Amino acid sequence: MKLSEIISLDLLQEIQDRFASATGFAAITVDFQGKPVLKYSNFSRFCTKLREDEFFYNYCCQSDAHSALEAVRKGSLCIHRCHAGLIDFSVPIIVEGEYVASVMCGQVKADDDTGLKTRLLEQSDDLFTVHPELRELHGEIPVLPVRRIKDTANLLSSIVDFVVDQFYARRQSARLLEEGRRQEELRRRIDELEMTMTHSRAAPHFLFNALSAAGRQAHMEGARKAEDIIYAIADMLRYSMRSAEPLVTIGQEMQNVRNYMFVQRARFGELISFEADVDAGISEYLAPAMSVQTLVENAVRHGLEKKDNLGMLKVRGWRSDGRICFEISDDGAGMTKDRMKFINDADRLAASPQELSGSGILSLYRKLKYFYGDDCKLRFAENPDGGVIVRMEFSMRKNVHDGGMEQAG
Repeated sequence: MKLSEIISLDLLQEIQDRFASATGFAAITVDFQGKPVLKYSNFSRFCTKLREDEFFYNYCCQSDAHSALEAVRKGSLCIHRCHAGLIDFSVPIIVEGEYVASVMCGQVKADDDTGLKTRLLEQSDDLFTVHPELRELHGEIPVLPVRRIKDTANLLSSIVDFVVDQFYARRQSARLLEEGRRQEELRRRIDELEMTMTHSRAAPHFLFNALSAAGRQAHMEGARKAEDIIYAIADMLRYSMRSAEPLVTIGQEMQNVRNYMFVQRARFGELISFEADVDAGISEYLAPAMSVQTLVENAVRHGLEKKDNLGMLKVRGWRSDGRICFEISDDGAGMTKDRMKFINDADRLAASPQELSGSGILSLYRKLKYFYGDDCKLRFAENPDGGVIVRMEFSMRKNVHDGGMEQAG
């Protein structure tokens, strides 16, 4: 299987570039021989100079190939020291048991490498003899805490898992569609598949922006704030790639929303404000995964980000007459009356789904309809302060049994 069949090489290059920029690590994607299949990202001057020598370039490729194969053997990421004594780690891209490529990162030193002694090749002791100018460049290599190295490696592993999951989701959807578009059973199966997979679709544009924010914050404030941002991103990735029931507690959903807005505020600073007023008494009730998140992200992308001075986003949640109610409001750019009328017309929406491509609203409509039938509501309205107010309601549920839901007492 070719890497381009799993993900666009241009998209993977952008992910690699932004990951390297945000974390400060070097990155490269290699084949089974350790040969690069993408351009270098954030390579150190030491490694760039070293690879200009054909002999040592081949040694570097051997080191990358050994690291990738060791990761495949372990079935997980491999952290090791390369032939030049630097810390590297590799995450294999494996589809249906077939090794496709490996994403390599590193080119750093560890402040305490006693737990990172894995060496796959003998060290090249004659580096500085052959190229004495490398000694000064070697001194430029940053020394990082072992914890930061491991956390960055785990974040990269989560991103690679996400890429592979997206490939499986796209292929499975295509297979279902190919079996017969006109069958109602097919429609039901696609809906079920979407319920379990929609919440694993962290939008690539947000991933890129978030990692960029982490890089900028690291540059301005040092590693601690950047670590907080990266942890928030990692939590969001783990949440979005959950393979369990497509219903989650409102407490879990709101924690993911708070992580998302934490990263957005790292991007925009005081230009964006966020308030969440959700009744603590509803935190254990169930909601479709990524339901509030979809509306919040939509408000940021299509409302606030289209204003030069951004603005305020508010989330309210409460219970009323056996129903869960949410209101998401922003004072962003707003939308035209025609588009708002179209979104609020479920029949027109179902007939022309392409009109909402990329917004996630159609998917949210389908999820609410799937779980609650007619006992749900999703309405968009103009915000008197500018922007949009979205009201979402659905019946209160606490338990799920055999695919059915018991109403909470």
